[in-house]
Amino acid sequence: MTPVEQRARERERLIQFTLDTFCELMESQQISNKDIADKLLTTPSDIARHLRGNSSFTVAQLAELAWACGYRAVVSFEPLSKEKK
Repeated sequence: MTPVEQRARERERLIQFTLDTFCELMESQQISNKDIADKLLTTPSDIARHLRGNSSFTVAQLAELAWACGYRAVVSFEPLSKEKK
C-alpha cells in the first residue's frame, strides 16, 4: 500500500469510527436527529446526511453534534504500527 493509500485509509477509518461511536451515543441516550437538529437550528435530514458520512465531516461539526447531545468530544492519538509507517 502506498503512503497516499495509507493516509486515505486512516482518514476513512477515523471518520467511520467517529460516526459509529457518535451513533452509538445517540442510541444509548435515545437522542434523535430531530433533537440534535432543534438544538443546532438545522433540519433532521441535514443531521442524517452528516451521520451517513455522505458529506465532508469536520472536527467543528463533531464538537457541535456532541454539544447538542450534552457531551464533549475527546480525541486521543496512538502510534501507527511499524508495518504501516
